[in-house]
Amino acid sequence: MSTLYDTITANTGFRVPDLYRRMVADGVTQYGTSTADWMETWKQRAIENPPALMLASAQVEWWQPEDIANWEAPAHFDPAHKLVPFASTGAGDMWCWYANGGDVIVLAPYEEDGATIFAPDLESFLLRHMLQGFAEIVEEDGTDFTREQRSEVARANIRTITPYLNPAWVELLTELPEHPLERDEEWDCLRLLTRDEAIDLIQTELDMANLNETFSHMRRVR
Repeated sequence: MSTLYDTITANTGFRVPDLYRRMVADGVTQYGTSTADWMETWKQRAIENPPALMLASAQVEWWQPEDIANWEAPAHFDPAHKLVPFASTGAGDMWCWYANGGDVIVLAPYEEDGATIFAPDLESFLLRHMLQGFAEIVEEDGTDFTREQRSEVARANIRTITPYLNPAWVELLTELPEHPLERDEEWDCLRLLTRDEAIDLIQTELDMANLNETFSHMRRVR
C-alpha cells in the first residue's frame, strides 16, 4: 500500500530518512490535537514532555509528512538544487534535506538567495539546535518559569530527543543542565554554556568541512 513517504519519493526522488519517520511515529513532531489544545497545554508540556526541539521553537516548527508530500517548490527556487523541506522557522524560511547531498540539511530562506549548510543529517540537526538553544535561553518567552523550572525544561527537551541520538551525544547534553544558569549580559539571555563553547562543540561533534557554507538556491535573473 502506498504511503505518504512513497508520495514524497515519487515527487522528489528523495527517500525520507528513517530517523524522521521514527520521530513522526513516536509523536514528537506533534504540537497537540489542535491549536487550542496546544495553547492550553504548552507551558506544562514544556516541563514534562515537549515536542522535539521545543527549546528552539522559534527556529524549528516541524512539518508533518502530508505537508512535505503536498509541498511544491516556488517558481523562484532553482530546480537544480533538490530541496525537500521538513520544518520551517517562525519567519517562514525552510529547513530542507538537500537531496543532491544525501541527508545533508540546509536552511533555505524563502525570499532571499543563499541556502546555508546546517548539519550533515537529522541526528546532527537535533544536537546543533540543542547546543545553540542552551547558549541562548530567552526569558521573555511568555512564561513565568523560575530558573529551576528552566533547567527542568532543558532536561525535558533532552529526554524527548534521547531516543534519536547516539549515547555520546546524550551524555554531552545531559551534563549541561547540571550547570547553573548564568546571565549573558551581552546577549540579554540566560545560558548553560557560552556561544563560543556551543560553536566549538558544534564544529567538533558535527565534523563537517563545509558546515555553514552557503550556495545560491534561487534562479538567476537574466
